[in-house]
Amino acid sequence: MKKLNILGIGRCIIGHLEKAINSDYSDQVIFDHHYLLNYETCLNSTFTKDQLNLMSEFTCSPSIKDQLLCLENLSSYDIIAIEVFPPALLYKKDNALLCFENFTNELDKFGFKRSRQNESSYNQDYILILENLVETITKEHPRLKVILVNGEINDIKNNIGSIRLCKLLENVKKSKILQAKSIKLLDMNKLIDNLSNQKHSTFEIAFPHVYLRHTSDLNLISIARDTKHATPQTRRLFLKYFCDIIQEFDFKAPQITIKTLKLNYFHEDFMVRAKNYLSLNNNNLLLEKLENSKTFSLYVSYAISIKDPYTFNNINNFLDNLLLLELSPKDLKYYFYHLRSLCVVGYIEQKSIISHLLILANKIALLPKIKLETCINFALLWIKNIYLVYSNQKDSSFFQILEVFVTNLNQNDYLLSFPEMRMILVNTKDLLSNTKT
Repeated sequence: MKKLNILGIGRCIIGHLEKAINSDYSDQVIFDHHYLLNYETCLNSTFTKDQLNLMSEFTCSPSIKDQLLCLENLSSYDIIAIEVFPPALLYKKDNALLCFENFTNELDKFGFKRSRQNESSYNQDYILILENLVETITKEHPRLKVILVNGEINDIKNNIGSIRLCKLLENVKKSKILQAKSIKLLDMNKLIDNLSNQKHSTFEIAFPHVYLRHTSDLNLISIARDTKHATPQTRRLFLKYFCDIIQEFDFKAPQITIKTLKLNYFHEDFMVRAKNYLSLNNNNLLLEKLENSKTFSLYVSYAISIKDPYTFNNINNFLDNLLLLELSPKDLKYYFYHLRSLCVVGYIEQKSIISHLLILANKIALLPKIKLETCINFALLWIKNIYLVYSNQKDSSFFQILEVFVTNLNQNDYLLSFPEMRMILVNTKDLLSNTKT
């Protein structure tokens, strides 16, 4: 039997679909994923073979080849899944347009410069890039089916999710080009609405992580809900919806059956749900349960709403256990989402947590380059999140340990090779000096 061939382009949600299908249904489907942050990189870049070979020597994310060559060999695919998301800022070298999760000194020295596009107007006009992408693909490969994928939730009325994404989705739904029969939209918002109507889940259960949202120059915006990283159960249901759309295109797709149960603490009002959940779980909650980052984040999400002392005591106990770790590269990855939730608690409620967070930051600043290289993305994220907490406090009781952190960070040349770490060092020195004067 001929296998169904799917190409996916986009970020984590496409990666989750790829992983699930290739793990459980590889006998029926072949799914290839190219990680992209902006579709202009594959649409509007021009380059020679020599330029490509030279640029491809850089180790970066997304990879150079993913960004520039992802649309090659489209004729071998039956379906292309394209994530709908607001674009990342572009960098330019000659006529090549690229994006980078972390813009390093090495890339800067090579000659990559930030594109001069106006961010506001570019976001508004990005629908034209998406339309151009789909139109180019379908004209050259008319038999190819397109699934536009939104894996995030957004509800602007309740301050959930990205305004940029919400506007882009509205434009997608209005676009005449994207309403063709060969194009369908898979929208996470529809899935969550269905689950809520059936009392099987809600937005904070499906997407439990909370974090401190900030600008590119690390100015705090607000506490926000992570609308990208859903629970495994939610991702599984999303996969089912994805396969249902494949069947609508008259392809054979994996048959996925999932049993969902009604929540025993469901209520339409968030605060009532929070009280119901904590009353059911506080008396029998074990720290081992909080090892699951999604369980921990949901617990924190309800705790900061209800502000129950017993709940905060459980959170502090968890942090005490975290402080006992040496913080290996593996720990930085495993406990990253715990850390983000702890930073939210530290910012709004528990000032005593800040000193403990700085102990963790010091452990990272003392890590040698050989260890940091294996987990640098997470190391940077830990320090940036902790910085957002202490830099937005009027209290100075933690400044002694903050001075130790400055000393340790100042001596870590590898961490300081990243622009955001140099900015944090400068800003933290200013914070300390301003307080002394």
